[in-house]
Amino acid sequence: MKRYSFIISLLVLTSCNYLKNVNLLTSGHLERENFVDSIPFEMKKDLVIVKAQVNGKDQPLEFIFDTGAFNSKINHTLTEEYHLETKAIKENKDSNGNIKTIEVTQLESVQLGQTVFSKIGAGKVIYAEESPSPCIAEHGIIGANLIKLANWRIDYQKLMIYFSDEPFDIDNPSKAMSLDYDVPTLSATPKVDLKIGDRTVKNLLIDTGSNGGFRLPSALQDAFSSTETEIYYDRSVSGIYGFKADTLVVKTLQLKDFKTNFPVEFSALGKGLVGNEFLKFFKLYINTADDMITLESQRPIEKPKPRPLSFIPTSENQWQINRVSAHAKHGLKISDTLLKINHLSPKNLYKDYCDYVMKNHEIYARGYLELLTKDKDTLIVNPF
Repeated sequence: MKRYSFIISLLVLTSCNYLKNVNLLTSGHLERENFVDSIPFEMKKDLVIVKAQVNGKDQPLEFIFDTGAFNSKINHTLTEEYHLETKAIKENKDSNGNIKTIEVTQLESVQLGQTVFSKIGAGKVIYAEESPSPCIAEHGIIGANLIKLANWRIDYQKLMIYFSDEPFDIDNPSKAMSLDYDVPTLSATPKVDLKIGDRTVKNLLIDTGSNGGFRLPSALQDAFSSTETEIYYDRSVSGIYGFKADTLVVKTLQLKDFKTNFPVEFSALGKGLVGNEFLKFFKLYINTADDMITLESQRPIEKPKPRPLSFIPTSENQWQINRVSAHAKHGLKISDTLLKINHLSPKNLYKDYCDYVMKNHEIYARGYLELLTKDKDTLIVNPF
C-alpha cells in the first residue's frame, strides 16, 4: 500500500509542476496599447543582443533576442539581487540537444524601450563552463514566450528592433516574401515551409538565436544533390549547455524562394532552422496576430566564407581542434592537440575564455596558419 501511495504522490507532484510550468508560459502580458516602440541592438558573433530592465531596476541587462527559444532565460547568478523565486522545475534542451533540469522563475517585469512586459516565465540558466552565450550576452535570453506578446520588425541594416501591439505594414512589398508559420501551443517559436532545390522543406525554425544559416536534419541529406559538397567533423557549435559532436554535410543548394544558391548544413543533431547568417540580409517582420513571417530583402545575399579548421583553448594552455574537414590533406583530426598556432599559445592572445570567444577570428588574419603539433612537427595550412 505504501508503494502505491508513493506513486500517487509522485504523480500529483509531477502534475502540479507541469501545471505551474504551463501557467508560467501563458501568464505573460503586454502592459501597453496603441503604441509603436523601438530599441537599438548590437550584432555580436552574428547574434541579436538587446538591453532590457528587469523587475523595475534601472540597470540595463543584456539578452540574446531569440525567436528559437521556447521560453526566456535569466542567469542564475541574478537570483538573489533580483529576488527570483523558484516557481517550478523543468527539463530544458539547448540548441545542440543537451538537456538539463532547471529552476523556473517569473519576472515581474521586463522593460524594452518604454514598454513593459509583465509576468514573464524564465528559466534560471546555469551556463556550461564552455558555453559562449554568457560571453556574448551575460544575463540571459529573451525567448518566444515574451516575443509572442507583440508584433516585431527587425531591421538588421539599421540595427533597430521596432515593436507594437499591431502588425507592421511592409516597407517595400515588392521585395518581400510572406510565409505563414506554425507555433507550439504554449509558446511562439515560428516554423515555416521553404523551397530548397526541388523540394518543399517543412517546419524550418526562424531562429534569431542562431548565428548559423540554413540547417536541416541529416536524415534529409540524400534527398538533395549538389556539385558543391563538403563534410566536416565538428564540435565548434555550442548551446547554453556546451558543445556536442556533430558530422556536418554541407551542400550548396538553390533556394528557389530567394532566387539564390546558399550552403545548407545537414546536421546529425536533427534540427531544421534558418539563422542570422541568412536572415541578416533582410528585414524580418513577425506578425504574431496573424502568424505571419515576412522577409523583406535589404541587400544582395552573400555566401558565407567557410572555415574548415577551427580551434578552442584547453586548460593546459594548448589548442584543441574542434572543426576539421573530412577531405583535409594535413592529417589533423577532431580533438587533436596543438602546442602553438602562429608561434602563440592561447594565453599569449586571450586574457580569458570570453576574450577568446569574442576575438577568436583574429587568429585567421594572416590568411594562413603555422601549427606546432604535440609531436613538435610544424604544419602550414590554409584555414579557409
